Formats: sequence, C-alpha cells, structure tokens
Amino acid sequence: MTNKQRILLILSVALSIAIWGFLYGPVVGTAFTLSLLFHEYGHYYWMGREGIRDKTMIMMPPFGAVAMSKESWPSLGAEARIALAGPGFGLVSAVVLLLAGMASGSYEIMIAAFAVCLVNLLNFWTPVAVLDGGRVVKSLLFSFNANLGFGFYTFSLIALIFLVGYFFSIFTLVLGFLIYRILESDRFAMWNTISSGKLIRMSRQELVSTALWFLVVSVGLYTVMTASGVKYADFISYIISK
Repeated sequence: MTNKQRILLILSVALSIAIWGFLYGPVVGTAFTLSLLFHEYGHYYWMGREGIRDKTMIMMPPFGAVAMSKESWPSLGAEARIALAGPGFGLVSAVVLLLAGMASGSYEIMIAAFAVCLVNLLNFWTPVAVLDGGRVVKSLLFSFNANLGFGFYTFSLIALIFLVGYFFSIFTLVLGFLIYRILESDRFAMWNTISSGKLIRMSRQELVSTALWFLVVSVGLYTVMTASGVKYADFISYIISK
C-alpha cells in the first residue's frame, strides 16, 4: 500500500466514524466502522498470503469498505480463502465486541456486536457471486463445471434485481448498481481466465475445507448474534430511534 493509499484509508475511516457516529451514536459508529475495517483487512491480509502484492483497501461510507486487488486470483481456491477471510476476521471482531459488551454492560456495544454479525451474515449468505459468500459458492461451482459457475452469475443477477426491488430505496438502487458493475466485470474476467486456460480448480481437499469453514464461520456469527441478547426488533427500534 502506497503512502497516498494509506492517507486515503485513514481519511475514509475518519469519515466513516463521523457518519456512522452521527447517525447511531459514537460508540456504535466507532465500533461498527472498526469492525468493518477489520473485516476488509481480513481480505487484504489473505491476499498477501496468496501471493497478491498489488492491493489496497478503503472505507466507502456509507456503503461499508472494500479491499481491492489489481491482480487476478491465483486460483479458485485462493479466491475462496480470500473471500472467507473477511467474515472470519469479522467473527473475531464480533466476539471481541460481545466480550466487551458483557464486561461493561453496554447495550450500545451489544447493538454493535449484533450489527456486525448481521452485516457479515448478509454478506455471506446473499447469493450474489461477488459478495463474500457468493465468491465461495462461485469458486466451488467452477471447480466442478464451468457451466454451473456461469449459471450462478445469471442467478446472481436475478437475485440482485429481486433484492433491489424488494428493498427499494435510493441507497439500495445505488448499491445494487455498483454490485452489478462489479458482477459484470468479474464475469468477464472469469471468461478470459477460462479462455486462456489459466483456471486452476480447487482440489478435493480444498473443496471440503472450504465448505467446512463456510459453515464454521456462519455458525459462529449466528451464535455471537444470539449471545448478544439483542433481538432483530430491538435492533430496528434502536436504529429508528436515532
């Protein structure tokens, strides 16, 4: 990461804390921002583990954060592990918030822990090929058959249109458009990778370990969300009250 990229990251983190803090209070805003940052750092860190050097990360308030690579994924297994790393690190931050909330008795920290788990689970279980869980599923499908993988891109587009329509607002419309652009770019990159014969599929061991880690992280996030003692209705009430 260059000095310019570091400065932009710091400024984007400060802006995110300011925006989320203004909307939902300084405790929730700060905890939520730092947890999102740690989630993206998981992707950023694991990119390095997979040999990717040209990478950066930045907050994108109010849409969250993103870790980016200008290099192609070394293999389908690498893409799946990089995708898993974000929610994995997100789980760690959620556990830290849960323990901090228990120790301090702070309801706001518990709200933050619930929010972190909810966002990570939505990212993990929304069936769109460029979100974290979608990248894992896409990598698994392409490892079996290219037609299954490209079929998932089509399914992702349909799911994206449905979700934007169902939760329609200016926010979801803009977010949906951004995801659509990334989805099309990713599909084109995958087509080029396959056409050039550079696609490296996952081994049987990678397939099994990836599926297991997907389940472990999902169960972990759901467990922390439940242990926070915050109900979804309580969370919505807190958001509306601010």
